[in-house]
Amino acid sequence: MAKVTGIVSQVHEKEWENDSGDIIYLYSFQLENNRKFFRTGRDQPDASSGDAVRFEVDAKNNVDLDTLDFIDASEVKKAPRPRERKRSQATASNGNGGLSRDQYWQNRESRDVLVQKTIQYQSARNAAIDFVKNLADLDALPKFKAGTSAKKAEIVEAALEHYTHLFMEQLPTGVGSSGVSATRENQYADEE
Repeated sequence: MAKVTGIVSQVHEKEWENDSGDIIYLYSFQLENNRKFFRTGRDQPDASSGDAVRFEVDAKNNVDLDTLDFIDASEVKKAPRPRERKRSQATASNGNGGLSRDQYWQNRESRDVLVQKTIQYQSARNAAIDFVKNLADLDALPKFKAGTSAKKAEIVEAALEHYTHLFMEQLPTGVGSSGVSATRENQYADEE
């Protein structure tokens, strides 16, 4: 249970029809500078607007009326008033950064295209890595056997670029290989 202290701003009474069809009244109140409703259920609180009170509540803001005490107003800490948003801020913030529905979907489509291109590039790159690894295992890469370690690395990098580009061009969506270095793929093509 949490202890709450404050000055009552409003007491609310709500008419409610229960499961058996009987009309009952449910009560709650609010404190100054606090938007929460503190519920007392069917019991009307003794407090009224302007009373300084201290009480305990559960996690759902249900008040334990046995703990409701009236205190001196000087014991209540003055909490700063919550800042009010300007009207323009409230309307501009619709969860999309202030974009209209059409702008949101246009931006989303652009992001989706970029994500799809990235996925396709990664897929082509992974296929190229596997393919080049198999070529190296079969000693099918040109000049790979006799080369130094640095030269072998250049040959593998050039082969990766070349086959990544080749696999990107073979994709059914026709996205193309916009992210692949043309100089490396041409360099490898010249060495064959």
